[in-house]
Amino acid sequence: MFELNANVTAWVTHVKDKLKLTEAESSALEKDVAERVKYWVETGLSEEEAFAVAIKRLVKERGYVLISQEPVSWKALSVKAKETIKETNKVRAILMVILFSLIAGTLSKIPEWFFMPEGGWSAAYEMLIFKNITLWVLPLVALYLLIQHRCSRKMTLILMGLFALTFILINVYPYGGVRNTEILSGLHVPLLSWLFIGVAYLGDEWKISRRRMDFIRFTGEAFIYGVLIFCGLMVLSLFIFLIFSSINVDPSEFVTKYLLVYGSYATVLVTIYQVEKKNLMENFAPILAKIFSPLFLIALMVFLVAIAVTGRNPLVDRNYLIGFDAMLILVLALVLYTLSSRKEDEKPGLFDWLSVALIVVALVIDAIALVEIVIRLSTMITPNKMAALGENVLVLVNLAGLAFFYVKVILKKGRFEALEKFQTDYLLVYAVWLAIVAFLFPLFFLFQ
Repeated sequence: MFELNANVTAWVTHVKDKLKLTEAESSALEKDVAERVKYWVETGLSEEEAFAVAIKRLVKERGYVLISQEPVSWKALSVKAKETIKETNKVRAILMVILFSLIAGTLSKIPEWFFMPEGGWSAAYEMLIFKNITLWVLPLVALYLLIQHRCSRKMTLILMGLFALTFILINVYPYGGVRNTEILSGLHVPLLSWLFIGVAYLGDEWKISRRRMDFIRFTGEAFIYGVLIFCGLMVLSLFIFLIFSSINVDPSEFVTKYLLVYGSYATVLVTIYQVEKKNLMENFAPILAKIFSPLFLIALMVFLVAIAVTGRNPLVDRNYLIGFDAMLILVLALVLYTLSSRKEDEKPGLFDWLSVALIVVALVIDAIALVEIVIRLSTMITPNKMAALGENVLVLVNLAGLAFFYVKVILKKGRFEALEKFQTDYLLVYAVWLAIVAFLFPLFFLFQ
């Protein structure tokens, strides 16, 4: 008879001995295996089958190597650390990155080839580019992850269908007037698409809270790595300008129309490929987060003191309000990535209190912004104001929940996994709101 607990313990012990894991690391690994097994049992597998699936998936993610296809035996696993992707898969992944980059860049050129007005850029053409600029590449990112993670055909068809539906809706709605809802759709669709990519990244385990936290970590690493790669693209462009200018050849058309276009889309796919190679930013990214969190805290506190001393509230200005909303989202993202890199058994310290302080100050600013939005709504209801209201309320609740659960963790009155569950479940709330703004606002406000 199959003994689940005994097999889990034995396998974790085997991995611990081979990789010289600490007690905390082996405990976290055992908890991870148990949660995965629980999920697969709930889908209808037996404990024995669930255990086999769980460890095989974990082996693939952590960079261990299967040396046998024996269904359950943990002894059939070699835990010698290697790259997750075998050489054959690595070549396939590189070829996919190259191919998908070329496809994305070419798709982005289609409007220029067939829809650009003879007189040059028009307002309608600019809006066409704005709405679709990310839809040329994000579906390909999802497809890349679906192929790499060997997701089911059903999941692949569903996600590609969602991307197709998104592309159709955002381009066939009969927008008119001041086109506020069209701009809102264009702003919210990339964020919603990234959550679709999260499902592709996590595969069948997208319902597991711990795995969703992995996606948050993946997002943070991808953002930081992507910025670095894009900076490299800028340096390359500058280098080309310098060397060709020295021989009186003007490379501006090639650089602006081809290198930057294809290179930008390639940056997205190369970033995903590099982060998928596993933990390339594992040490670098958390250090950056710990450097910038206190700096953001100081900046926000000085800002609040300046408001109190001068009696001026810059948030009464619409442009400042938009800027500070963006800043709040950036602060939230910074806190989330910091949390995603925190170990569950890590002892609370000064940096945890700094993170809580950052959340609290952001809460105060968000509350001020909400008051200004409500005042604006009292004069006239517009789609922009309603979108801003909803997003500020969402961020306010998110920050308040983070503060509540984080303080409980610091005071040792709560578990870190409760904070994880709150945040990962809250991603679904964001998904619903993004979909509402992107697809229903145009209907609510009669495509204005």
